[in-house]
Amino acid sequence: MGRRCLRRAKDCRCAYKAAERTGGRRPVNPGIYPYEKRGWVLFCRRGVAIYNILHEIILPLALLLILYLLIKDLYLNRKIKEVTDFIQELSEGNLRKRLFPRKGEKFSGIVSGLNSIAESFEEKVHEANEQKNRLESTLKNLPDGIVLLDNKGVVRFVNPALETLFNVKSSKLRDRGLNEVIRVPELTELIGIIRTDRSLKKEAFIEPIDKHLLIKAIPFFGNSITEDKANFPAGREYTGAMIVFRDITEGKRTDETRRDFVANVSHELKTPITAIRGFTETLLDGAIEDRNDAVRFLNTIKSHSERMDRLIGDLIKLSRIEFGAMPLETRPLQLEPLINDVFKGFETLCRGKGISLEKDMQNGGREIEADPHRLIQILTNLIDNAVKFTESGCVTVKAEKQAPGYIISVEDTGIGIPRRYLSRLGERFFRVDPSRSRELGGTGLGLAIVKHLVKVHGWEMKIESEEGKGTTVRILLPESEPAGEELSNCSA
Repeated sequence: MGRRCLRRAKDCRCAYKAAERTGGRRPVNPGIYPYEKRGWVLFCRRGVAIYNILHEIILPLALLLILYLLIKDLYLNRKIKEVTDFIQELSEGNLRKRLFPRKGEKFSGIVSGLNSIAESFEEKVHEANEQKNRLESTLKNLPDGIVLLDNKGVVRFVNPALETLFNVKSSKLRDRGLNEVIRVPELTELIGIIRTDRSLKKEAFIEPIDKHLLIKAIPFFGNSITEDKANFPAGREYTGAMIVFRDITEGKRTDETRRDFVANVSHELKTPITAIRGFTETLLDGAIEDRNDAVRFLNTIKSHSERMDRLIGDLIKLSRIEFGAMPLETRPLQLEPLINDVFKGFETLCRGKGISLEKDMQNGGREIEADPHRLIQILTNLIDNAVKFTESGCVTVKAEKQAPGYIISVEDTGIGIPRRYLSRLGERFFRVDPSRSRELGGTGLGLAIVKHLVKVHGWEMKIESEEGKGTTVRILLPESEPAGEELSNCSA
């Protein structure tokens, strides 16, 4: 119908223009429209008016409508693409991505909502990352070795303490079975049990690393960690485990030392107490009447009481050093005068045994930073040990500058120490030859005191010995500034 109207309007317009040219006397298109009537011109005019309306108003409006719909469709597609890209970037981890709505835009509410979701998601992820970082930092800084396993027993996390404990790199452990790298029967047993049972702990001596370990295995069921599977809701499956390795070697050694200490103190005190009591009873039974016996017994009692006094004194010193009750008072001091003072206390003993005391300062006659009283105690104990176990020859104290610092050493030409005992030197009451040591009046604490005094100074002690040839104890001091002139060699 529309096409017909347009066609007729067009025909009428042509007829109207033709009629105007002929004055309306002859038809333009006879047989279609009547002519020689006034109404014909009016009809044509109406047709032209309709044509003009269609041509000049409705058609442009239709084109505008089509253009609007196309632009709107493009705008919607662009907005949908923006939102799609925005969601895609969020899913890829770009949590800082935001949409920027234009003022008065119909989608501004949706855009603001999406931005709020992104901000909330970013906050949650940030919190989760912070918690993860805190947890990882905690696990990495724990003194205990930590391993996290998945449900197949594959290693997913290893902390540095475990690497140090087993001397293995985490790269060799990750994504592998724990038993493939750390072959410990007790560990295999624990991993098998925790899949179906509660958490377990077990002490074991691990031969490859020569350590006593407390191993604790804690299972995961679902997303939870528990000590007991009974605490989990039904239906939760085993998802992995955390295994904790605690090195209790030092604790074991401390317990043994404590037991040995009590036993040794008891023994060391019991011997002189028994002797004192026995000789006292003998004197009371009448031996006091015999002057010679009385003097001999009283000298023995005096000797044993002095031994007890030395023992108790050494124990008190050692205890005070260990608990920091003897603060250091360090100051710069010259070593040679201090050595000379120590030598004076041994001159009579060495002369009687035919032992020479010597010092060799070389290029070591410089000032050092030390507590003079503690350094005298260190040298006295070392020289005392050297003199006791040297039958003939000499005891030499050396001081020398040697990279990376300064070395003080005490050397003797005595009986020496078997190599197997060197690692135990410095333990309380340890004696290579207990009977000989007691004969010579030793308490078994002298070297332990030296060891602790050296440690509190921040120095290092090393012992070298060869059986039958002698022993050398070296004290390594850190680098210090030279002060004063070098001292010439001399002997006492």
